[in-house]
Amino acid sequence: SEWTFMEFGGKPITNFRYYSNIIFTNGNLDPWSAGGVNSTIVSSLPAILITGGAHHLDLRAANKDDPQSVIQVRQEIVKLIQKWVS
Repeated sequence: SEWTFMEFGGKPITNFRYYSNIIFTNGNLDPWSAGGVNSTIVSSLPAILITGGAHHLDLRAANKDDPQSVIQVRQEIVKLIQKWVS
């Protein structure tokens, strides 16, 4: 939102040709997700919403208590990265 940029700085992604292969993940339980990229901009800049995900949960090491949604998103991320580097 505009407030986020005014309060914390940064720039909106508007010129897509300068960006690629960035995955934006947000958990629906993360209060910071409102300031994140929450919809896919172009196919090389996908946004993934993690149901039951909290702040940085998908970036932490895997453990036995991870919700299935986080496990699935991690697998999706691996597939995207493999596609990009192949």
